[in-house]
Amino acid sequence: SPTVQAGIGNFRDVEQNAFYAPAVNWAVCKSITSGTQKDRFSPNDACTRAQILNFYIEIGISKWGDSFNEFINNV
Repeated sequence: SPTVQAGIGNFRDVEQNAFYAPAVNWAVCKSITSGTQKDRFSPNDACTRAQILNFYIEIGISKWGDSFNEFINNV
């Protein structure tokens, strides 16, 4: 289960008791996402292919850092 830091990912459309709230906060803490607007995450919207690809890239950078960036730049 992701660790949640208070005050991170305060989206007005994500209830604190929503089952996915800890995952949203984790992704914000790891700079994987910042929501669709300053105060919105839009949890009921469909993700585009570009958004999903960006999630994968940001997760890779978060986990492997510069070596992942080098891999992406050479693909």
